[in-house]
Amino acid sequence: MRHFLSTILLTALSFGLLHAQGEKALLKARKYEAAGEKQWPKALSYYRKAANEGNLEALFKVAENDLLSDQPCEQIKTLELLNRLEDADAYKLSNAYRKCGDMDKSFHYLKKAADANHVEAAETLGDAYWCGKGVKEDKNEALRLYQQAANLSSGLEKQRLLEKVGYCHEYLEYIAQHSEPDNADTATEHEKGESKPLPVEEMPEYSGGIDRLMNFLKNEVVYPEKARMNNITGTNLVEFVVEKDGCVAHAKAQVSLYPACDEESVRAVSAMPPWKPGKSDGRLVRCFFEVPITYTR
Repeated sequence: MRHFLSTILLTALSFGLLHAQGEKALLKARKYEAAGEKQWPKALSYYRKAANEGNLEALFKVAENDLLSDQPCEQIKTLELLNRLEDADAYKLSNAYRKCGDMDKSFHYLKKAADANHVEAAETLGDAYWCGKGVKEDKNEALRLYQQAANLSSGLEKQRLLEKVGYCHEYLEYIAQHSEPDNADTATEHEKGESKPLPVEEMPEYSGGIDRLMNFLKNEVVYPEKARMNNITGTNLVEFVVEKDGCVAHAKAQVSLYPACDEESVRAVSAMPPWKPGKSDGRLVRCFFEVPITYTR
């Protein structure tokens, strides 16, 4: 992250963008910063003022403070400012807005990044279309975006994306051949709280495997401020359904930890991209899955 911020500042310097706007606020910010750690909040408030007035030295300071934190809502304003210099930040902005609950802005920046051929953005936008999350479901558009992401990739990542394209095609072909659902009563049983698993010969698989799943959850889950203030630590166990198209649904905390943590765990799990669905006797099936989510200070 520090390398990224340094690159932004050096780019600005090379184009002569570092200017005197916000100079008064910048001088006050430097003064408070020099006074020591206790004066940093005042220094930061003046750095923010100078950054808002267009001073890139101040913007660098604010970005260094905000982007190294683990609170996405605090990062949004800085990312908006950085986005004026670096369009790739549109993807970071999309993630931050999603975690803060603003799905309209999240989708706006996600589409912007995908249109700029950002690989992860193209795949994530495809996930949104595939499962109809934040946008009307359009599986053909999802496949186009998955293929776009694969074309922009190489090596193992290209192989993973092509496999994803493959089992999404397989789902569409399967649905064309089977007009009736294989296990229509599953949703009713789940809504009633009955956690009887369906017979599954091939369990669902997260695209890229368990390590990629754990990495997604690590990056997605935001430690709630209320839980942090109350020194809450421990593990949630979140149950969810992997639908026949691989989409995640009906997430709920099976093992409760703390209300804010339970809510965040369910949000993060619900944000998961589609999985490779499970199978039984050659038929796609909906089935239950569980993941642990741990909160530590």
